[in-house]
This record gives sequence, C-alpha cells and structure tokens, in this order.
Amino acid sequence: MTLTVEVITLAGCKSYTTMTIKVLPLPTPNTTPDALVLCDDNNAGDGQEEFDLTQAAADIMDNEPNLILSYHLTYDDADQDINAIADPTQFVSGTATSM
Repeated sequence: MTLTVEVITLAGCKSYTTMTIKVLPLPTPNTTPDALVLCDDNNAGDGQEEFDLTQAAADIMDNEPNLILSYHLTYDDADQDINAIADPTQFVSGTATSM
C-alpha cells in the first residue's frame, strides 16, 4: 500500500512524499518437530544428557528461509524474548526434561 505524506514546516510551507507499507505474513514453523532423543549413557541413571537443540532447526523451520531461532525453557520467556538458552548446541537436560 502506498500512502501520501504531507510534510509541513513551522512556517507553513508544504511538501509531499510517498511511503509504502507492507504487512508480511507470520512464519509458519512446524509445531510438532521430531523429538531429539539420547540414551542416558554418560553417568547412567542421572537423567541428564547434552543435546544440540540446533539439530531440530531444519525440522522446525519447515523449509522456510530467512528465519532466526532462539531457544527458551518457557513460552513466556520466548514470547518476551528473554532468558534464551545461552548455547543451544550444548543444552544439558534435567531429569525427564521435555521442551
């Protein structure tokens, strides 16, 4: 959509220009990506393993180009863009962690 903009100085002189606005569609990520699964083989029984969360990126992006992902423990943190997981390539899960 193209809009006309009127520009007025304090003295009342006028000029005009145009500007374009666009509404871009929201990204459409895969909302049910495959789970990342590892066996508890380091310190067996502790329920912790190191995951590379970025291995799920292609599945989440679902072939949509130019997306940037950040990983958070809660929806609220993601929605507010706070407390991102510092290194998603070395995320250590807790006991029975589900993300």
